[in-house]
This record gives sequence, C-alpha cells and structure tokens, in this order.
Amino acid sequence: MRLRSTRSFEPTALSDEHLSDLVRPLCSIEGQMPYASAGGLYCCHLFALRPAADHSEVWYVDIADAALHRLCHIPSNEVGAAVFEPWAWPSGCLIAIVVDFRRICGKYGLRGLRFGMFESGSIAQIVRQQAFSMGLGSCVVGGYSDDSVLEVLDLDPEWFGIAMLIAAGAPAGQA
Repeated sequence: MRLRSTRSFEPTALSDEHLSDLVRPLCSIEGQMPYASAGGLYCCHLFALRPAADHSEVWYVDIADAALHRLCHIPSNEVGAAVFEPWAWPSGCLIAIVVDFRRICGKYGLRGLRFGMFESGSIAQIVRQQAFSMGLGSCVVGGYSDDSVLEVLDLDPEWFGIAMLIAAGAPAGQA
C-alpha cells in the first residue's frame, strides 16, 4: 500500500488516545530525537487543533517530554476561517508545524529558513506515515492564512511562521 493524500474526512475529532498515538513517533525517547535538526536546535514546534462539540481545542505537542498539553478552547469558526480548504476542517485534527525563526535564524541567518523547512518536512513525513499506520487519512494543507493560524495559536508572527498544516482523521465514509 502507498501513502496517499486524503481530501475528504469525517468531521469527528480524534480521541485523546488517537491524538497521542499520532504524535508519539515525533517524541524523544531517552533523549534521542526521531528526526534530524540543523545544529540540534529543533526549531519546529507542533500544535494540534481538534474540533469539539461547540469549540475547538488547541494542544501543544511537547516532543522533548513526550506529552500533549491542552492550551485553550477557541470558537471552531476561528479555525474554519483560517483554513481555506473546505475538506481540511473539520477533520480528526490539524497538526500545525511552526518554525521558531529566532532559534534557527539566530544561529544560521537566512539559511536557517531552509533548515526549518527541512525539519518540517521530516516531521510531516513521520506524521503522515503514522496516520497511515493507524488507518487514518492525512494530507498536507496548502490553503490557509498564515496570520490567522498564528493568531489562533497565539503566536507572534515576527518570531514564528507556519511551515504547514496536516489534516488527519478518518476518511469520509469510514467512521
């Protein structure tokens, strides 16, 4: 079986267990990271957006401590307004890969942007492969407002950038 993009999801949120399982392969095990990072800086931060009955949840994926931290609840329409692709939200979750420009460009200057993209690509491949192994669909989302997603995540656009969003969840008709 080949890894394929899914562009039609059930609007059902992933359970806590499934969300945890989806991001677990990204987490440090005994201090060892599952992907490379320029200079060992690990400039990418991961957030998960998950729909709920009357709101959406924002989670931070702490890859160093292998933990998920629920940060806040926000109106679901804020996520919907930030994502232009109607198939991407609501889905089981959206994984936002955020580059910390202060960290990577502070050491490497503008070349750090390239290194941030390399790291985010590695993360995306791990997330998509894990979704596939869990029987979930996934797809990299290209249509979103960078500023609106940063606002949803409460991050300063001067220091952070959205490298990509990944929609993951049960493919439509398979819930």
